[in-house]
Amino acid sequence: MNIAKIYEIKSNLKTEVTFNTELTGWIVLLDDGLFIFQEDLPNEIKSALKVKILNLDIEFSLIDSLLPLGGGISLFFHKCRVNGKLHISEVPTIEINSLFVLERGQDEMQEVNISQEAIDKAKLAYPDYFSVDFFQLVGDYD
Repeated sequence: MNIAKIYEIKSNLKTEVTFNTELTGWIVLLDDGLFIFQEDLPNEIKSALKVKILNLDIEFSLIDSLLPLGGGISLFFHKCRVNGKLHISEVPTIEINSLFVLERGQDEMQEVNISQEAIDKAKLAYPDYFSVDFFQLVGDYD
């Protein structure tokens, strides 16, 4: 399912709904959370349709698995496919069960290990991730 379809469903709903689905788009880390953005991004990203990822801790597995970008609005900006429980409400959200990303230079999406064990291991490897100085450690980000 693409993100635009979620917003189409949302516009016709009178109550909230939850169901399992597969989403495709761009995984992006912003100041206010981890999101999946629509595949066909507009020129102004702030107007893009997006779904918020509830299990934010998977960003540790992303740090451990992906090459960070060299600037811009996000440490991650990768094409992705996720499976999980989608909740369509005022702010659409998803709890991810599996995550596949397309790394730069690759031809096929690779699965990112988002098990609790992998997340805990990555948290130990990146203890300063949530500190103010983290982005100084990884590069120049706006």
